Amino acid sequence: MFARNKTSVCTRYFVFISLILAFIISLFVTSPAAANQADTSNDGSASPSTHAQINTSSVRIHVLPFLWMDAIVLESNGHFAMVDSGEDNDFPSGNDPRYPLRSGITRNQGVEDEVIAYLRSLGVTPQNFDFYIGTHPHSDHIGTADEIINAFKPALVYTPYYDDSIVTNPANLWDNQYVYDHLMMAAQNNGARIIQTFDTSLTTQVSDIPLDDGTYVGNPVITLGNATIEIMNYQHNLDAGVNDCNDYSWGVLVSAYGKKAFLAGDINNYHGDEDRLAAQLGRVDLLKLGHHGALHSNTANFLQSLRPHIAIVTGNYRGINSQAADLLESFNTAVFTAEDAANLNRQAIVVTISSQGITSNMQDNQLLLRLRNTSPIVLASINGVPTIQNGWVAQTTTSQNPTYYWFDNSPYATESSWIKDKGSWYYLKDNATMARGWQQVDGSWYWLDNSGAMLANRWIKVSGVWYYLKSNGAMATGWQNNWGTWYYLDPQSGAMREGWQLINNQWYYLNYDSGDMATGWKHINGSWYYLRASGAMHTGWGKINGSWYYLNPSGAMATGWKLVNGSWYYLRSSGAMATGWLKVAGSWYYLNPSGAMATGWKHINNEWYYLKSSGAMHTGWLKLNNTWYYLNSSGAMVTGGATIDGVWYTFNASGALQ
Repeated sequence: MFARNKTSVCTRYFVFISLILAFIISLFVTSPAAANQADTSNDGSASPSTHAQINTSSVRIHVLPFLWMDAIVLESNGHFAMVDSGEDNDFPSGNDPRYPLRSGITRNQGVEDEVIAYLRSLGVTPQNFDFYIGTHPHSDHIGTADEIINAFKPALVYTPYYDDSIVTNPANLWDNQYVYDHLMMAAQNNGARIIQTFDTSLTTQVSDIPLDDGTYVGNPVITLGNATIEIMNYQHNLDAGVNDCNDYSWGVLVSAYGKKAFLAGDINNYHGDEDRLAAQLGRVDLLKLGHHGALHSNTANFLQSLRPHIAIVTGNYRGINSQAADLLESFNTAVFTAEDAANLNRQAIVVTISSQGITSNMQDNQLLLRLRNTSPIVLASINGVPTIQNGWVAQTTTSQNPTYYWFDNSPYATESSWIKDKGSWYYLKDNATMARGWQQVDGSWYWLDNSGAMLANRWIKVSGVWYYLKSNGAMATGWQNNWGTWYYLDPQSGAMREGWQLINNQWYYLNYDSGDMATGWKHINGSWYYLRASGAMHTGWGKINGSWYYLNPSGAMATGWKLVNGSWYYLRSSGAMATGWLKVAGSWYYLNPSGAMATGWKHINNEWYYLKSSGAMHTGWLKLNNTWYYLNSSGAMVTGGATIDGVWYTFNASGALQ
C-alpha cells in the first residue's frame, strides 16, 4: 500500500528491476565470516576501542539522552542507520514568506553537534551509514536531518510527505515546512533516494524508477546487518488533512534473534493507530514510548498488548502519562528515560539484542528515584524496575542538598503522612519529600527542623518572631500558659504578640521581648495602668491595696481633679483617691468619704463649713438667701457673739446674723 495517492509504477517494470537489484545487492551482503569480525560500535558509556571485542552479530539500538526529542541510532554488523535525530539550532528567520517565524518554534536547543560527534565515536562514515528515517516533520525529530544527511550521506532517506496545507490547525504549523524542506534538499543534494510511499510486494528494498515527484517506492521492510527494520503506520490518506503531524507519525519495528523493538515515533491513538498496531505487533521486548510518554499516546490497550520488557522514554519519568506509568510498573517493565541517562553521564541508552537475549547499559544495579506526575509521586527502581525500599532514601540534587524520601516496604515513597523514626516524628509532604520548616497538617501548623524532625513543647524563634509548639508539636494559638505565665499567640499566624492587644473586647499588655502577660500596675509610655489578675486592663473605679483609683477609659490612671458621673474627685499624684480636707492650689476642699467633692453647707467635726460651687472652702462674710453668715479663717461658721473688724456682731445658732 502507498502512503499517499500517487500513480503506481507498473508492476512489470518492478519485476525486471527487482531481479537485477537482487543480484546486485547479493554481491554486497555481509558474509557470515565478516559478521564475526571485531565490532567497532560503542555502547554509549566508553570509547569505541573499549568495545572492539563485542560480538559483531549483535544488534544495538542507541537512544541519545536528549529531553523531549528523538535521536536513535541503529547498529548491526558494522552498518548504521538513524530513526530521527533531534533538534538543530537553525530556525526560520521570517524573511522567507514560505517559512514564517511562528510562535512556538523551538530555538537554540539544537543537538546536531552532539549527534554527529556520537555517530563518529561509533565509527559511522558515509560508507556504512545505510539509511535515515524521519518519522514525521517535527523539529524535535528531524530538525537535524539535513545536518546528518550532509555529514553521512545515506543512500536512502525515508520520511512521510509534508506540506503546510495538510495541517488543518494553524497553531500546529510551527517550522514543519522549514525542517521538512531542509531534509528534502539535503537528501537531493547528496543523491539519496527519498522514499515516501511503500509497496509490500516490492521484491527489492527500493524501486529503481522514480515517481513523478522524484521520490521512490520502497519496501517497508529493510535489512540492516542482522536486523530487520520495518516501517509501520504509514497507511494514511492525507487528502483530508490532519490536526497535527503526530497524527501520521511512522513507527519503526526492529527485529533480530527472535526479539522485537518498536520505536513508536510520536504515534497517538486519536484515529485508532495504536489499536491497529497493537493487533499487528503483539508482545515486544523493547518499546520506545510514543510522543515522549505523553497522554493520548501509549494507551492502555496498546501497552497491554505489547507488554514490553524494556521501555525507553525520550523525556523524563514525570512526562509519562499516569495510566501508562501505572501499567508499565505493574508489568515490571524496565523503564529508562533520557533524563536518567543524562544524570548518569551516559552518552546514550544502549539496548543490545543478541542470541543471548536483550540487555541495556542502564542495567547497572543503581538505585534511581523517579518522579511521577501523579500520586504515588516517587518510585524507587533498580535496573529500571520498581524495587521495594525501607527507611530513608536520599536523592542528591546538583546543588548537593539531598532530598529525603521514606519508604515503608514499598517501591513508592510515603506521602502526606507522619512517620516516627528513632524517637522523632517526621512529615512526608504530598510530593513525598521530607518536610522542613513550617508544615500545615490537618489544619494545624508544625515546625520541622533542618533534619526534618518535628519540634514540640518549646518556644522557637523564626525570622525574629517567637512561636510556641505544644506537646504534640502543633503550633499554639490564642492564650497559652507556660509554667504559670500567660502568653498570647496570634490566632492565625501563631506569632507571639507583644504590647497592647485587644482580645475579646478586653485590652491586655504583653511585655516586649518576653511576651508574658502583665498584671498589676504597669508604667507604659509615661502613664500608669492597672492590669487585673486576668491580665485585662482595668478602667473606671478600682480599689487596689485599700485605696481607690480611677482608670480612664484609655486605662491610664487619673491624677488631679476628675469629674465622674457628675461629681468631682481628686486623685493624688499616686493615683489614690483623696478624702477629707484637701488643700489644692491655695484653696481648701472637702472630699466626702466616697471621694466626691462637697459643695454647699457641710457639717464636719461639729463645725459647719460652706463650700462654694467650685468646692473651695469659703471664709469671711457670706450672704445666702438674704441672710448673712460669717465663716472664720478656719472656714468654721461663727455662732453667738463675735468681734469682726472691730465691730461686735451676734449670730444665732444657725449662724444667721442677728
